[in-house]
Amino acid sequence: MLYVTVSQGVSFGGGLAIQRIRLLDELENGYATGILDNDLIEYYQLLAEKGDVQAQVGLGQLHYQGGKGVELDYQKALHYFTEAANAGNAMAMAYLGKIYLDGSDEIPSNNDTAFKYFKKSSELNNPVGLSGLGLMYLYGRGVEKDYSKAYQFFLQAADQGWVDGQLQLGNMYFSGLGVKKDFKMANKYFSLASQSGHVLAYYNLGQMHSQGTGMLRSCPTAVELFKNVAERGRWGEILMQEKVFTNNPICYLRLRNALGNGGESWADNQL
Repeated sequence: MLYVTVSQGVSFGGGLAIQRIRLLDELENGYATGILDNDLIEYYQLLAEKGDVQAQVGLGQLHYQGGKGVELDYQKALHYFTEAANAGNAMAMAYLGKIYLDGSDEIPSNNDTAFKYFKKSSELNNPVGLSGLGLMYLYGRGVEKDYSKAYQFFLQAADQGWVDGQLQLGNMYFSGLGVKKDFKMANKYFSLASQSGHVLAYYNLGQMHSQGTGMLRSCPTAVELFKNVAERGRWGEILMQEKVFTNNPICYLRLRNALGNGGESWADNQL
């Protein structure tokens, strides 16, 4: 599976609802297209400058993720998240952790700073912060690798419905990392994550159904799942570089037909 190499590149934001303002309702659907109204953005910039924490978090997410007519800008994201974190917002703390964990051309990676913000966020029981700590322990980023701690943090995040916690639990059960390998449990958590539209969950479920891993092989189900992956933009393109139907020409033909016009070259890559 490709989750080890690409999971950290998929948006950490997912689809967690931040309540009360329309801007954040727009952000909740991470795969929607469309452009936000400039007047709306300017309005929330004004609110953010006046100290509205929810507006600061929303603008931070917009600049962190990019899209919807807003340029990706980690410096601006850092500014808004820092303002909100200083006001005690746990979500902003978690995103600061993500910014420093991943690093960028503008902001160098710093594991100590990432851990500090994830810890502060997790102490407020924020699922994004809990999942961030889980990632640090899972990969040994600035801390000693500890699958048991990673599992507990992911479980706490997943119990709150956080998609990345669900995905990582699926990964751990699939690979037997700190837990007994259990494909049924992997399927359970991948399925939960897929309900929030997580592209890696679709991909991993597609692999399990196409190969019959822990379940009966189902070509139609695998095709539908990989079709969902193909519709998820650039991460779908990266994930689907792996050949998923090498020994199954029937599934390949179904996938080609499912993609319709314009999908033939993409499907051809799967042989």
